[in-house]
Amino acid sequence: MEGENTLKVLLFRSYGSHTFSRELKNNLLRRKFPENRTGAVINHLEKQGKFVTRGDGGYWIKAYDEFYFIAEVDTSRPWTILEYDGSEYIQYLDYKVTHKDLNYCEFIN
Repeated sequence: MEGENTLKVLLFRSYGSHTFSRELKNNLLRRKFPENRTGAVINHLEKQGKFVTRGDGGYWIKAYDEFYFIAEVDTSRPWTILEYDGSEYIQYLDYKVTHKDLNYCEFIN
C-alpha cells in the first residue's frame, strides 16, 4: 500500500514482548505516540535493518537482532492500535450513523 493516505506505523507483533532494542530505544524513543512509532523511527529501522517478508497489512524488518513489524495504515479511515494477548494490530473504526438527530452510531464488523 502506497500513497498520500498511507502511514507506516511500528507495531509489536510478538506476544508478550513490548520492548525495543536498547540501541533503538536510546536513539529514537524519547517522544510519545505517534512520533515514537512513525517517521524517524521507521526511517531508522529501514536504514539499519533488512527487509524480511510482507505480512498482514505491512512488512517485517530485521534490525539489531530483532524483528519489527511495520504496518501500512490507510489514514483516510479512522483507526486505532489494539492489543490481543500482547500482540498489537490495526483496527479500522467503521461505523454508521443510525439516529442522525442524536448522532448515534453503530460499529460495522
